[in-house]
Amino acid sequence: MPPVLPGLLSEFWAWAYKKALVMLTQPAGGIGIVETLGSGYSVEEDRMEKAAKLATLCADAVSNPEWIAHDITGDGIAETFCNRAAASIAEGMGCLDLRPDQTANQMILAMMALPGWRQEFDLARVAPLAQRGVLVMLAAVGPVHGHIVAAAPLPPEESGSWGGPVPMVAQVGTAAIGNGIKRLSQAFKAADRHELRIFILEATES
Repeated sequence: MPPVLPGLLSEFWAWAYKKALVMLTQPAGGIGIVETLGSGYSVEEDRMEKAAKLATLCADAVSNPEWIAHDITGDGIAETFCNRAAASIAEGMGCLDLRPDQTANQMILAMMALPGWRQEFDLARVAPLAQRGVLVMLAAVGPVHGHIVAAAPLPPEESGSWGGPVPMVAQVGTAAIGNGIKRLSQAFKAADRHELRIFILEATES
C-alpha cells in the first residue's frame, strides 16, 4: 500500500478525483469534444499537472521545519519566513522573480514592477485559478516586512470573520497562527483585508 499523503496532497487528490469524474461524465464543450493544445496534449491534463506541482510545493513549504517561526538573530524575537516560502513556491513554478532575501514588502514592489505578473482584484477568482495550477500570490504591505502567501489548489472555505468563502493558502508565519494550509482569513488580519494585493504569474496560466 502506498504511504499516506500529507494533508494538502490528500485533499488535492480527493478534489482532483471528483473533478475527473465530472470531466468523464460531463465533458467540457459537449459529448466527444476535448480541448487540446497544438500537440494534442489536453489543456485540462496540463492544468492538473501544474495544480499537482503547486500542491506539492505548498505542502513542502508549510511543513519545512526551518520555516517555523524562531529567533535567528539572537535578539529574543522570533523571525518568520513567509518570504522564503513564497520564493521557494515561485521558483518551483518556474519563476525566479522572488528571492528569499527579499521581504514581503519588497516582493510586492517586484511583482508590481516586473513583466509577467498581473494584478487581480476579484478575490473570488483566486481559488478557481489556483485549482487550475495558476500561481497566485496574496500579500499585504506591513510597516516593516509585510506578509505574503501562495494560494493552494483547493476549493475555498467559508470564513465567518470575512463573511463568505475565502481561498486556502500556504501560510508560513507567526507561531500564534502556525504554519499550514489555512483559510486566507487566518493568514491575514481582518484589518488587512482592504490592503490585500493579489498577483497572478501569467506564465502559469493556460
